[in-house]
Amino acid sequence: FTVDTDGDGSISNAEDINYYVNGSNQIVRRTADGSTPVVAENITNFSFSYGFADGGTGVPDETDADTTNDLDDIRSVQITIVGETADIDPITGEKKSRTQSSWVVVRNAGLL
Repeated sequence: FTVDTDGDGSISNAEDINYYVNGSNQIVRRTADGSTPVVAENITNFSFSYGFADGGTGVPDETDADTTNDLDDIRSVQITIVGETADIDPITGEKKSRTQSSWVVVRNAGLL
């Protein structure tokens, strides 16, 4: 994600925000100073799908002949997170798992 926090009209490294799953099944946020605070733990999947201007969904691909699924065609993003309990359920003997998914509309997309 990027945001022009200082309003100067350009995006610097300090305004580039990254989220990812690390090797310990945690979602972390990489900040401008290089620190990586933990946002969520016990994450088993963290994925993105994209909604395009033509109504299609999928993953952007700038290399194919299809011009409707390029980066500048993205209008929304589906974020899906799957997490599990830290402890095993004593009744089932399994960890419990939950999925949270939400679509986010990209503000000002397609205006340029």
